[in-house]
Amino acid sequence: DIFAGVIGQERQILHDTLQETAAAEKEVVKQEFACRLEEEKLLCEPDSKIGTLILEEMLHAGNFGYHDDRYEFSNLPLWRQYLLETYRNFHFAKTFPSETVFGRPLSRFWHAAYKLWLSSVAG
Repeated sequence: DIFAGVIGQERQILHDTLQETAAAEKEVVKQEFACRLEEEKLLCEPDSKIGTLILEEMLHAGNFGYHDDRYEFSNLPLWRQYLLETYRNFHFAKTFPSETVFGRPLSRFWHAAYKLWLSSVAG
């Protein structure tokens, strides 16, 4: 059955992604809260590389980049905001290549095109 193979691949991708995220979160908890995590009770090992990157971004940029003073988006045309956001996210490309290069830039472009199409149909 072809669908069983596709569903199996999707589950594996989801499992790998969630495990990577969980490992990074465990490192953040270990660093920030100085918790002694019992290694035998963990589902995965803490990932210091990604965890440190996420912690640094959280401490510098705040809530989803809301307080990030490195980049100023106000009073910019939408196309400049798009390019600036894409540029901002490229420092994650080495760690998260698929999300940085393909995920956010393409989905944002597609969403803007969809909104433009909706406005032309409605008006």
